[in-house]
Amino acid sequence: MVSALPRSPLAEPTRKDRALALLTMRPRPPSLLEQSGVGIFALDGSGGAISMRRAYLLMGVHYAMWEISGLCAMAFGAGIGATLGGAGAVLGGLGGTAFSALSIWRRLQTRAIRGRFMDLYRRGASDDAEAFCRRILSSRGSRPLERAIVHHCIALLRMRSGDFADAYEELHHARALQEQWPVNFNLIERAILTSAEVLTLVNLGRLAEARSRFEGWREPRGDFLRLRHLTADLIVQFGEGRLRVPEEEMWRRAHASLATMFSGMLLPLCAWGFAELGEVEMSEHLRAVAIDRDTTSWQALFPALHDWIRR
Repeated sequence: MVSALPRSPLAEPTRKDRALALLTMRPRPPSLLEQSGVGIFALDGSGGAISMRRAYLLMGVHYAMWEISGLCAMAFGAGIGATLGGAGAVLGGLGGTAFSALSIWRRLQTRAIRGRFMDLYRRGASDDAEAFCRRILSSRGSRPLERAIVHHCIALLRMRSGDFADAYEELHHARALQEQWPVNFNLIERAILTSAEVLTLVNLGRLAEARSRFEGWREPRGDFLRLRHLTADLIVQFGEGRLRVPEEEMWRRAHASLATMFSGMLLPLCAWGFAELGEVEMSEHLRAVAIDRDTTSWQALFPALHDWIRR
């Protein structure tokens, strides 16, 4: 059962006079389903992460609700057509119902692909993960969305091995599929790809391109994607070696990064930001918390930041 979400960590700006509260705060426990406008991240209610495969399946169920509403409308139309004796209306309604059912099944299948890959990726089974991806790419029945997701997954494998040039090529293939078939991609899939492109361009030292790509990304709604947007902003600034964020905004981002266990690179980036502001005590506190939370999930994705945090 999905319970009410705690108050958003991004809901209110944090002022400097609340620094003591930041220094002592603890992350809020995860809830069943983090919302990001249309739903994005699944966790179990006891405080631990569930399998990524199940998480993405839950996302698929959430997206499928939109399709179910269309299916019900079409089924209702078919019933009205039958009442009025219109054979064409009946056939049209049944055809629409079948189409909606197929759409639901495909969305669930897409989430299962990403979830299966992430389970293999997190276990360190890179060879199995790549073989899984290649099987999908070689399948004649794979759709543009599935191929784009698979290219993104292969990019993660390349980034883990430090091959950022090849990783960007895979992301470029995913972007091309998005531009060729825009109707198949929703806001979340576009945002996740954009954040990966920004990170990869910074790793390659292509900072002007990274900034251009970031500035073309409007700030999204929902905590998960907003945290990604804030993180991408600081990634670019870290690469440029210059903090552009005002001090007040840095306190707000620090609050957001400390308020959840799933802030990823935002927490160490905030540590860097406070070092740039000359707030040594706050910087060291955030750096220590980032190390304590474990950096292994992102260290291969952003080696320069990992080197800074472990200096």
